[in-house]
Amino acid sequence: MVDFRRELDGSEDIHCMENSPYTDYAKLTYPIEGEYLISKRRYSAFFGTDLEILLKGLHVDTLYMMGGLTDVCIHYTAVDAHQNDYYIRVVKDAVADSRDQLG
Repeated sequence: MVDFRRELDGSEDIHCMENSPYTDYAKLTYPIEGEYLISKRRYSAFFGTDLEILLKGLHVDTLYMMGGLTDVCIHYTAVDAHQNDYYIRVVKDAVADSRDQLG
């Protein structure tokens, strides 16, 4: 049996806390005036957010993904995007995975 609640059962340190300077957007990716900001609270950007409503309202069909943990957050978001019939593109030069941080 696999427990996917690692961050809840204490086997992972608390991480990616909202309002932490360590989890802030990179300056180059800050939303500019007129752009939308969706705060992500779980691995998938679709879980518990209004992202799906926003994307449908904007008639989006393709998502370009970038971020710090390809094997975690981007993976979960991409799976949910696929299940919601979006095309997915991962920007290779704008991602890393957890193994990159292990040294």
